[in-house]
Amino acid sequence: MAQSHARWGNQVKDYASLAASFGLAPDAIHGNAPPVQVVDTGAGHLMVALKDRKAVDAARPDVQALGVILRQAGGEGCYVYSLDPSTPNTVAYARFFNPTMGIGEDPATGTAAGPLAAHLVRHGFASPGRIVIEQGRKLGRPSLIEVEIDGLAVRISASGVMAAEGKLWL
Repeated sequence: MAQSHARWGNQVKDYASLAASFGLAPDAIHGNAPPVQVVDTGAGHLMVALKDRKAVDAARPDVQALGVILRQAGGEGCYVYSLDPSTPNTVAYARFFNPTMGIGEDPATGTAAGPLAAHLVRHGFASPGRIVIEQGRKLGRPSLIEVEIDGLAVRISASGVMAAEGKLWL
């Protein structure tokens, strides 16, 4: 899936309020990573680097508080991530929350993985080319999302497995 070229939006600098919206201490936000910023390749999501996987897994979003931060920043959803993934050959370990659209948590989010990969490349935390992001592990639905960054072009690919099957009678 081809996405739009990445656009960088507003940054969030109030780490204390942002961390609190996830039930975390302010030092959980990784200050030596790319800025906390809205990045858009079709949908604007706030990219939030946390210090490690443990902090990513500990995030418990307060829907109202996070919603206020997202509205102020101009973002739709929020992608929290760390740069210490648990799966070999991946770049980031992530979780996606989108209270503005009523999504508690999503196990695989291409509209967030694309912007994150572009953000990491722009700030020197990943090289252009194939970037793999791990998501969904905390939900018990591990996903690997492949992003190809070539100049300004952002493309997403992934594979899936059947999680459920059913019939609906009307």
